[in-house]
Amino acid sequence: VLKECPGLSKPTAPERLRLRPLRAAFERGEIDRGALRRIAEAMAGSGVAGVDLRPEGAILNLVSGVRLRMQEVDEGSAAAIAFCQGDFEAEETKILTTLAMRRRVFVDIGANIGWFSLHMGQVLRKAEGHVYAIEPVPQSGAELAAHVTLNGVSEVICIWTCAMGAAPGEMELIVPNAFPSAASALALHPDLPSEVIRRPVTTLD
Repeated sequence: VLKECPGLSKPTAPERLRLRPLRAAFERGEIDRGALRRIAEAMAGSGVAGVDLRPEGAILNLVSGVRLRMQEVDEGSAAAIAFCQGDFEAEETKILTTLAMRRRVFVDIGANIGWFSLHMGQVLRKAEGHVYAIEPVPQSGAELAAHVTLNGVSEVICIWTCAMGAAPGEMELIVPNAFPSAASALALHPDLPSEVIRRPVTTLD
């Protein structure tokens, strides 16, 4: 991580996101403190405030106040991209945050691990509003639920573990094994091992 991603300039390969042993390696003196300082300097001015290294894993702290778990199993998640690029969909987040300031309800269809839901949850908590986070993929839904708890917004964010469509029923989703967050109704990554799952569909109304 320290050598391959010093400038937070690109998504990392799976092996670079093995953050769980990082703290232990640091305590054993195996990590150069100068490299840690360079990482901190690279984070300066980005959307990343820092990373908490815990025995159970790493927590990404964003400047916005949102906290995300760093997943070893999904290097394409919003948390992984934010760590390596310094932010994730910054313009979209800014626009939606501005719009949410004038609303009481935000519906996040395809909430994934909760990037937008968590940011909107911060805004709507002040207005006593609500976020409805809709995520049909079990792996992403589990991370979403963990993030809601981690950020203390369970009274604001309601999670629906289904898909949305024009009529009730079922649909197939293709879930890449290495990128659960990239699940889709289309085969977006045909070269990767994937699992096909069926999930219930409901309507927004």
